[in-house]
Amino acid sequence: GGRRRSIRQIVRLVGLQAAPELNGEVGVALRFEPSNGRWLVRLRSGDGKKLKPANLEGLEGGTGRVLCFWGDARWTRTQLLGEIAKRDWGLCHANVSDLTCSHADRWGNLNGRLAVAPEGEMTESYAREMEVARTTIQMHSAEVEEDDEVDI
Repeated sequence: GGRRRSIRQIVRLVGLQAAPELNGEVGVALRFEPSNGRWLVRLRSGDGKKLKPANLEGLEGGTGRVLCFWGDARWTRTQLLGEIAKRDWGLCHANVSDLTCSHADRWGNLNGRLAVAPEGEMTESYAREMEVARTTIQMHSAEVEEDDEVDI
């Protein structure tokens, strides 16, 4: 018998005798198989393991952790493709390690998987527009500082 688990709960592997090297690994509980009394767990490595409930510990107080990623920009396909072409957005396939790593490690976890558009005509024109905007802001800031100076 083991504690109750939930589908998609993030769990830590504990008390494994046959594969002690997996103790401490983190994964996601995908489904319970009543026929053999085991949970199918997907590990960070991508491997799947069938484990007894007693060998799973829910993270964060034993109740697990739920991560919700939500976005609702309501862009048209053309707008999204434009953002990608300007290199403002990148894409990657998600994996279990994206869910199980710490918040501080999440960005580094994308290393080698994040795809951004190659530099091109849209990137260059966008970069020029940003440089013009940056120069305009700097000139305006300098004018404001001059106006604020008082002659004594």
